[in-house]
Amino acid sequence: MKHMRMFAFALIIVALLLVAVVGASTAQGSQLWGVEYFNNLDWISPAQAVVYVPSLYFNWNGNSPAPNVPATNWSMRAAKTEFFYSGTYRFEVLADDDFQFKVDNIIYLDTIGRGQSGKSFTIDLPMTQGNHHMELRYRQYTGNSYFYFRYSYLGGGPATPLPTPEVCLTPNPSASSVKTKYGDYTSCIQNNLHQSKCFVSDGAWDSPNLGSIELEPQIAVWGNCTADSWSTMVLQQCGEPRSVKCSKTEAGWFPG
Repeated sequence: MKHMRMFAFALIIVALLLVAVVGASTAQGSQLWGVEYFNNLDWISPAQAVVYVPSLYFNWNGNSPAPNVPATNWSMRAAKTEFFYSGTYRFEVLADDDFQFKVDNIIYLDTIGRGQSGKSFTIDLPMTQGNHHMELRYRQYTGNSYFYFRYSYLGGGPATPLPTPEVCLTPNPSASSVKTKYGDYTSCIQNNLHQSKCFVSDGAWDSPNLGSIELEPQIAVWGNCTADSWSTMVLQQCGEPRSVKCSKTEAGWFPG
């Protein structure tokens, strides 16, 4: 009789564990994520590997994430279309290195080229009832490599439509690698360093000197440009266009 009671208790424990596992998986939706891995930093096709997973919870520990993909300088794209009830949802992302989060092709979180590896991000979005497409992009340079994403339902009630691209302007993207006649600025991009840390004089009499570059604000948008020229760019999510000036290093733009 004692053994029967112990057996029944064990069955109850197993049942509770199964309920917990099922509940955890369905909390993130019923559709699988399609995950593509690329052996480059910019999601350039073709993908080297494609997998389907129920959740985005990865820690690669600095190793290769998939066959034919190197351990450094690779990228990942994950996407799915999921049904949402009307209400507010909380989206949370933690990544090392860079990531970008989009809903219905609108960018809501973006750390690409901003040197914010390992920082946690949370955003609450009002969702209308129906299907919505989510896409996340991830970029790994070197060192630590992990990516965690989850979302949860906060409350019901009528939801206003998500902002349109005309209301929420997306930032101008930064290049992942920049080389000019004044040096290779890739390491400054990856480590969020001031452009003066990567400056190398070309030896010409009229070349900029290190002191003049140290006086410049840090580059906000990396990319080849003509020294001291001006342009207009969006520097932050949902921000207004601003005047920017090209660095004397010709490696990118900073606010004017």
